[in-house]
This record gives sequence, structure tokens and C-alpha cells, in this order.
Amino acid sequence: MPPIDLNAYLARIAYAGPREPTIAALTALHTAHVVAVPFENLDILLGRGIDLDLGVLERKLVTERRGGYCFEQNTMFRAALEGLGFRVTSLAARVQVGATAVRPRTHMLLLVDVEGEAWLADVGFGGDGPVLPLPLVEGRESWLGRFGHRLRREGEAWVVEGNSAGTWGDLYMFTLEPQHPADFVMANHFTSTFPASPFVNNLTVQRSWPEGRLILRNRDLMLREGGVTTSEVIRDPDHLLEVLRERFGLAFPTGTRFARPEFLRRSYRSHRRVRPHRAAISSIGSPRVPCCIAESRSVRTSPRLTAASPVLSAPVPPCCDPSCLAPITADNAPAVAIARRPP
Repeated sequence: MPPIDLNAYLARIAYAGPREPTIAALTALHTAHVVAVPFENLDILLGRGIDLDLGVLERKLVTERRGGYCFEQNTMFRAALEGLGFRVTSLAARVQVGATAVRPRTHMLLLVDVEGEAWLADVGFGGDGPVLPLPLVEGRESWLGRFGHRLRREGEAWVVEGNSAGTWGDLYMFTLEPQHPADFVMANHFTSTFPASPFVNNLTVQRSWPEGRLILRNRDLMLREGGVTTSEVIRDPDHLLEVLRERFGLAFPTGTRFARPEFLRRSYRSHRRVRPHRAAISSIGSPRVPCCIAESRSVRTSPRLTAASPVLSAPVPPCCDPSCLAPITADNAPAVAIARRPP
């Protein structure tokens, strides 16, 4: 992997500690990156796509002080760790949150060999992900404030579990098979372009720090801190830009508009007709949509809409995985409508 400007990267994450490849340095670097660089999918909703070229990532995450999702963040973190002398292997995982069937490997993480031990590093899973690296040891719990993580073995696979509300739940499953850049090019393309992908259909920005989490999903902003959860609804596109700037440190020009979320309530009939993409057709020819959308879809009403009138704003799938599919019907079709231009 080509070198990056380490001084610029370390300044970006506000890290001024030791640079020797030690467990202590890995822990401090991992924490600093997670705190400084938000998890976000905004370029997808601006129609820009996601480029995993390291030079592009360095400009985006370091120079422009943006965030990114797993493929971007863990690619950058691997380059930084290798520049500091760490031995790093890239791995791929299947997201397990809300899973009812086997999913493809659409998450990137890292395995770091340091001081004779193996450690899991993952700075790109968002608000439910670990702030600290995890030792590759089954059952050893890692707690930071009210947020806990641990690993569980399932045959040849490992499962990362998370705990933020008093109970443990599976986050993702992985094996120790090394992955190559070409593997992530394919997974990234699928995740960022597949019509039913949650990252295509929903806006999400997330920040993590030792004491809390700040999570924006479409119009819903949620703060979890000190055992208390507070929420706020984004009023309009200008309010969204203000929240991105003030709460997440992401500045966009005045007037920037994202393909999601929808701020105007429109009935499905009044919206322009959107045909399902070919890639959303199953092997038996039935159009499909993430089942987590179909199952959790809520119908909203207003003086202008009847209770039977579906609207375009669908809840974010809990699984964050584009492979969870259920048949498209007249009721859930709005959930897969893709607006390429702002409303």
C-alpha cells in the first residue's frame, strides 16, 4: 500500500503520542481516529460515488476533513498503521444486525499483529462499533463507559458482539481469511450503488466518543450519553446543513442538497415513477426490497393524505446490509424509489 502523509493524518486525528508499533499506541490511535472522523455516506447521496484510491481518500478524510464508511476509513487506517510499522491484514465481515439469512461480506475490518498478539481494529462500523481495538480472544469483554464489545467463536468464524443497552447483540461475523483490494472494490461498488442498498436510500452520519454516540439517520438525530437518549427531528435541508456543520464538523456549501432524506411529503402517485433496477430482480424475476424496510415501514398521515397513502420516507433498515431482500409490493415500492436529484 503506498505511503500517506503521516504528519497530516496524525494532525487530522489530533494524535501526538508515541509512534512505535505497540499495543498502547494502537489503542490510542484507534480511539483518536474514531473520535475525530465521523462515519457517513454523504458522497453517495451527492451522486459522487466512493473511490477507494488512497490518494482520493487522503484528500477527502485528511485534507477536506470529511468522514466516510468502512471501506474508506479502514483503508486509510491501515495505511497509517503500516506507515508506523504495524503489521496489518485486511478482513471482510458479514453484517449480522437484524440478519435472518446469510449475507455477503460488505464490511471491512483489520487484524493487527503487535507485540506477539492479534488485535481487531475497526474504525468504520459507525455508532455501534468499538472505540477501542479488541484483542482476538473469545469472551474477553472491552468496556468504555456504557458501551461494551466482545468476541465469540462460531466454528472457524468470529462474531463481534456489542452492548449499549444492557444486552449483547451480534454486530458482524468474519473469518481470518486475508482480503485483497479487489475484494473491497467489488463490495464497495455493490454497497454504494445497488438500488436497494441502505446507503443509497438513506442518509446517515455518526460520531462516537468514549462517553457517547451521536447518530443521524435521515431526519432523526439521536444522542446517547450518560445513559440518557435524547432525539431531535431535522426540520428542512438548511437545518440539515447546520447540524452537519455544528454537530459533526462537516461543512458543505450553502444550498447543498442530498438525495435523501425527503422533506416534502408526497404520495406515491404524485411522485415521478421509478422502475426497479435490473439488479433488484431476483433469480425468479420478482422485484425485491430489503425486508427490514418492508417489515418496519410506517404509514404516515396528514390532512392531505389518507391512512392508506404511502409516503417516500422509509425508516433506515437496522441491518445496514443491501442483501436483505423481500418482494416489492405496491405498498413498499416507495422504499426503493431512488431520487437522483434533490427534491
